[in-house]
Amino acid sequence: MSRRLVILDMDGTLADTSSPIIACYKATAVSLGLPVPDTDSLRHALGGSLRNNLARVFDLRGADLEEALLVYRRHYISRGETAVAPFDGVIETVKQLSSEGYLLAVATMRLEYLADDMLSRWGIRDLFGPVCGADVDDLKPKADMIRRCLAATGCYASEALMIGDSPDDYHAAMQCGMPFIAASYGYSLPAELCEERGIPHVDSASAIPEAVRMEFGL
Repeated sequence: MSRRLVILDMDGTLADTSSPIIACYKATAVSLGLPVPDTDSLRHALGGSLRNNLARVFDLRGADLEEALLVYRRHYISRGETAVAPFDGVIETVKQLSSEGYLLAVATMRLEYLADDMLSRWGIRDLFGPVCGADVDDLKPKADMIRRCLAATGCYASEALMIGDSPDDYHAAMQCGMPFIAASYGYSLPAELCEERGIPHVDSASAIPEAVRMEFGL
C-alpha cells in the first residue's frame, strides 16, 4: 500500500473530554470571581482554540485573558486529565488502522505534551507518529498542526485525510487541501449538520476504519 496518513483530532474525536472541560471552565470562573456559565452554553466551547473560547465565554481581553488561560490550565492539569477516557472503540480502531499499514498522527489544540502523555497512558503512543499540538501561547491555528503532521511524515496533502469533530477541524483540513471525515459522535458536527453540508461522517469510533478505506478508495 502506498503511503496513507490519517490525522486525528484529540478532544471530541479520540478523547471524551466534555465533562472535565466544562468542569474546568466553571472552576476558572469561580477562581476569577466571574459569573459561572451554565453547562449548555459551555457545550459550544468544547472545540477549537482555548484562548478564543475563554475570550468568548467570559468576554475577556488582554491581561485578564492571559490570567484566565493560566488558571484554566492549572485546573485542567491538576484535575481534568484524570477524568479523560477514550471514546468507546477508539483503542481498537487505532490498532486496526495501524495494522492495516496507515501512518497515524494527531493534530490537536490541547497542549502537545498533554496529548502525548494521554496516548501513552492509553498504551497506544507507539502506534502514532507525530503528535502536533498547541504551545503555551495557544496562538497557532489548527491548520498549522496539520501541516506539521504532513512535514514530519513527509506526506503530501493528497496522501492524507483529517478526522475531527469540529468546524475548526473541517476548515483546517480544507485549508490544507485534504479530505475530511467528521466524527459526528463528538461535540460540534452532528450527523444532521454533516448530511446537510455533504460532509462525510462516522457516528462511532469503530466506524472509522471502513470510512478511511472508502475515502482512500481501498
